[in-house]
Amino acid sequence: MMQKMEGIEILNLMGNIDVKYIEEAEEERRRSWFRFLPSVAVVCLCLVVGIAGIKAGIIGGQKVNNSQQGMQVSQKVVTMSAEVITETAEIQSESDSETASDNTNYIQNEFSMEYLSFEELVKRSNIAVVAEYVETIRHDNYVEQKFLVKECLYGNGDEKEIYLYSNIGTVHVEEIDYEYSEDASIYEKHTDYVLVLEKLQSIFYEHDRYMLDADVFLDDSNKEYRMYSNPVELPEGVTIREYVCSLHEAIQHQEVTANKSAVYDDDYEEMMGKSVYVGRVSILEMVNEGKVHNGNVYRCKVEELIKGDKMETYEDGTILITIVKDRVSVGNKYVIGFNPADEHSVIYVQSTLSGIYNE
Repeated sequence: MMQKMEGIEILNLMGNIDVKYIEEAEEERRRSWFRFLPSVAVVCLCLVVGIAGIKAGIIGGQKVNNSQQGMQVSQKVVTMSAEVITETAEIQSESDSETASDNTNYIQNEFSMEYLSFEELVKRSNIAVVAEYVETIRHDNYVEQKFLVKECLYGNGDEKEIYLYSNIGTVHVEEIDYEYSEDASIYEKHTDYVLVLEKLQSIFYEHDRYMLDADVFLDDSNKEYRMYSNPVELPEGVTIREYVCSLHEAIQHQEVTANKSAVYDDDYEEMMGKSVYVGRVSILEMVNEGKVHNGNVYRCKVEELIKGDKMETYEDGTILITIVKDRVSVGNKYVIGFNPADEHSVIYVQSTLSGIYNE
């Protein structure tokens, strides 16, 4: 099973907040009871057959005056019933294992990305820098590559060091039938690279994350430039830095009216200002532990809304909220500010870092 990743929407995957994935899991949870009906039916049938066999054995023993023969028949039927029950359980176990395996592949092992031209790559990015590679930091479920920023070509590049985020696994570009390892070690220390990136920010990250939207390698020190293993053709007499900047400048940017950032007196006021919903929430259970960010997904019941209305819920009235780790405990109630992960979604995310208060 492959996860489609398009630009900044990959945040869903990275945060284990993937709306489609969690909603499919929820649907599977609701259907799971019905999956056991065939097994229950087989067990019941086997019990009936077993009882009938016992009766037949007794009757047979009476008719032929051989109770031992009746017991042998009974034992054979009961043994067959046990074998059927065991086989059914094994089939169910194998089915569950396949489902678990599929979920693992979905999250971690194989991904699908759309094909981008170099011009489209620059158009999609919100920052480009020239940076020196420092080191690779491998986590259990993702990889970060640290760079020291030497020059910002465009975008908001105030940081002196950045972390290039990569999933662990193989990426398939269907349009050109091309595969590459996203977490491959392709950078060398003390070497400068031009990085055409998307910058991702979240309260669930220890620091801002940066991502590449394609298999692109721009070695500024050794003048080696390639994308999908093919050379990036530069106009004659133009450097890679100049080319990237010229492509970005050619993009028609929408005029944005500068708005003064809201100023809040305290954390509670900030939570109220940045949250679509604020409610008194009961934490029922943890349904997913964050592996690639600092958040867990909890099933919750909103007891009362302090802000917002017409909130989408599951049929049982519950919702899912991604909450920063170690901030809540199952069974307790909190005042939480949260926003929908997507339109008409029953999955929500904590809105501000401090947006949780004990009841």
